Amino acid sequence: MQLLKYLTAAAAALLVAACGGGDTEDRLDVRDPVVRFIHAVPAGPNLSLYRNETADPPSNVAYKSVSRYYDVSNSAADWSVRLASAPSTALSTTRLNPSQGDRYTFVALLGANGSAVGLTAIHDPYNKGLLSDKARVRVLHADPLAPAVDVYLIQPAQDLAQATPTISNLSYSNVQPASGNDSLEVNGGTFRLVLTTAGSKAVVFNAPSVSIANNADWLLLAIPGPSGLPGDVRVLVAQGNDTQDGQTLELVSQ
Repeated sequence: MQLLKYLTAAAAALLVAACGGGDTEDRLDVRDPVVRFIHAVPAGPNLSLYRNETADPPSNVAYKSVSRYYDVSNSAADWSVRLASAPSTALSTTRLNPSQGDRYTFVALLGANGSAVGLTAIHDPYNKGLLSDKARVRVLHADPLAPAVDVYLIQPAQDLAQATPTISNLSYSNVQPASGNDSLEVNGGTFRLVLTTAGSKAVVFNAPSVSIANNADWLLLAIPGPSGLPGDVRVLVAQGNDTQDGQTLELVSQ
C-alpha cells in the first residue's frame, strides 16, 4: 500500500505542479511529519524551540519570526519553548506524537496572566484535495487581554451588519478550525478581514483589503496591540513554506 502511494505521488506530481501546488507528498500523506515555530509574543525576548532536551532549528528567534516547515521523526517527544538566553528552563511544554503526512505549528504566545510565555501546538492533517488550488485559512486567538471574537472573511464591499461570521466566539488560546481538523478552504481573492467582539458587530480589528492567493496557506494570529489594553488587537499572518525561515506579516487595521 505504501509503495502504491509513492507511485501515485510520482504520477500526480506533474498534475499538482500544473495547478501551482508544491505539496504533493503532504496531500498524499507520504511525507514525514513537519513542524514549524512561530514567535508571537509582542516585544518578547528571543526564544528557542526544544524537542526533549535538544534545541531544534528554530533557535534564538525574535518576535514575529516564523520558521520554515522541517521534517521530524514520528516518535513522541516533549516540545518546549525556552528563553534563548536561559535555555535550561522550559517556559511551557507540550507532548506531541507526529503522524505521517501531517503538519504541526508551535506558537509561542503571551501567557494567560499577560506576562508568562505559553506554547500552543496546532495539528494540521493537511487533507487537501490532490488537484485543489484553494487557499487554506486558520485563526488563532493569541491575546489573553482580548475578549472572545467573531471573525469575518468577507467581500470588501459586503455590509458587515448583514454578514455571518466565518468563525464565531473564538476565545484566547483557541484556534479555529480546531487543531486536528483541516484549515478552512476558500477561493483565492481579495477579502475584508474583520474581528468583532463575539456576538456583536463591535469592531476590534478591520483590514479592508487582504489578498489571499490560490494555494496560500495562512495562519492568522490575533495578538495584543501596542497599547496592551483589552480590545486593542492586531493580526499577524504566518504563511506556510518549506524553503526558508522568515517573518510573519502584520496586517494593518483601519
